[in-house]
Amino acid sequence: MSKFVVAQFDYEKWHPLTDLPINKESPSAKTKDVVANENKPDNSVTVIKSSNSDIKHPFDSLSDAKTLLYHLIIKPGLSIREIMKELNFSGSAIEKAKHELVTRGLIIESRAGRKKRPIPKKEAFDYFGILCPYLDPDLTEHSFYAHVLGLTLKKNTSCKKVSLEYKLSNSGNASDVVTQDINGNLYAFEITDSISNIAQNCLKYDNTAFTKITFVCRNDDILKAVKSKVINAGLPLQLLGKLDFVLLDSILKATKK
Repeated sequence: MSKFVVAQFDYEKWHPLTDLPINKESPSAKTKDVVANENKPDNSVTVIKSSNSDIKHPFDSLSDAKTLLYHLIIKPGLSIREIMKELNFSGSAIEKAKHELVTRGLIIESRAGRKKRPIPKKEAFDYFGILCPYLDPDLTEHSFYAHVLGLTLKKNTSCKKVSLEYKLSNSGNASDVVTQDINGNLYAFEITDSISNIAQNCLKYDNTAFTKITFVCRNDDILKAVKSKVINAGLPLQLLGKLDFVLLDSILKATKK
């Protein structure tokens, strides 16, 4: 086990610098355009406070499971193979640690593309006394990918602001992730698991100020199905020209850099 990783457990409470503001303001009723919230500070983020004084500590002080859990929190989005390499864990050690975390209800496993990714649940953040960055802890998988997507997009030097659950109107419609570049252009990203309600998800962006709307799909089959459904949905040509489709796995690779 790396001494560097072990040493991190001796720190005081660590707080992830997610720096992802959530825009909860609605645009003016006089326009259908989405307006970026310039008055909201960049470090505003919806979190759920936790205290490990209320959590039953289930691990030995230096167990592999505890090391793995902490690594999943501080480096979200890595695959099992990538984590094995970083922690210098054997295949049997990582599987045993992962099994313990799943059994204790601290992580779930999710597949994006060909890779399985262990996802820490809210209880995992609670254990370390770390603020959970998920907007909806009950929707762990979706919230996790929105969180990781936001962190990844934030690395782009042309990105001025990243917002999660960006409200589009008073109707309750929202974008999973929205970025604004240095020129004020808005880009929306929708995490997409199926073709369900895909046409409605497209139409909510009709007559808005977004430069591009990207549907981020979990695998190739979903991407092809979504793209085919959208093309044949009879959407306005102006809106159709703004739509794009990418694989989630291709974006998550950027988290390693």
